[in-house]
Amino acid sequence: MNFRQCVIDCIAGGEVVQSFNRLHGRPITPQLLSMLSTGEPQGIAELGDTEQELLACFILFVHRHIWRKIKFAESRVTRVTRIREESEPGERHSSSLSDGVRSFVRCDAPLLAADEN
Repeated sequence: MNFRQCVIDCIAGGEVVQSFNRLHGRPITPQLLSMLSTGEPQGIAELGDTEQELLACFILFVHRHIWRKIKFAESRVTRVTRIREESEPGERHSSSLSDGVRSFVRCDAPLLAADEN
């Protein structure tokens, strides 16, 4: 799944749109959302500044609250799976697994600092 597909799925599901509308204060209309799901960049370019800003806020909302969590979970599952595959048969996974998870969390710190800029 890529980020564009994630945004489209969030629009189709409706729960993310409801959360955005509740938290943002100014609801995003289905007409604006349909522009994102159909992928008409020329239509978006013709929108007013406030509508473009609202679309940008929604995209950032999806990135921050959905996409990053999906990618973090995928990375974590991949790392844990790799640690389990690399361990010796019959070896307990608890020590190597916890070491791998701790090292992954340390590796994620630069990503958090980059997002704050």
